[in-house]
Amino acid sequence: MNPYSLPELRAAILESHTDFAAYLQALPLATFMHPLQGTWSPLQHAQHLMAPEKLIAGTLEARKFKPLGTPAVSKSYDEVAAAYREALRTTSLTSNPFPPPEYAGLDALEATRGLFLSEWLQSGRALEAALARYADEELDAFEGRHPAMGMLSLREFLLFTVYHVAHHRTAIEGRLG
Repeated sequence: MNPYSLPELRAAILESHTDFAAYLQALPLATFMHPLQGTWSPLQHAQHLMAPEKLIAGTLEARKFKPLGTPAVSKSYDEVAAAYREALRTTSLTSNPFPPPEYAGLDALEATRGLFLSEWLQSGRALEAALARYADEELDAFEGRHPAMGMLSLREFLLFTVYHVAHHRTAIEGRLG
């Protein structure tokens, strides 16, 4: 996957959400709900992903990204992914700005997973739909601050969002062996 244009980004957002939801649905329920090797559960990974996406979608809807005087030359998907990996390696965040919520003793766990995955897919659709208000060239004309990577163009934020889903799926797969 190497999206860049607005139509490619919109499609990649929906595809990443659909694929991740199918992956999470296929996990055994106990695996989906419980921490992996002392870290987050797959559910918590997805909850962590949804928090900033909702923020980005709301910011897009309200058109509250900061306009740039001169449009940026946005990084590619691979460059954004590399910058994020470098930020994770070198940036010390004192706390995760988007921690997953804690959960305890849920009843009807399979129904809970189904409801959550519906919400996950809806968050992807909301983000994709918010982009309908933008032209491709506007993706390089607005910027916002990422907590670990600093200022990013809107296009780079969207590339990050697509990569972020893949990054967390890879983390889950790695912990599952």
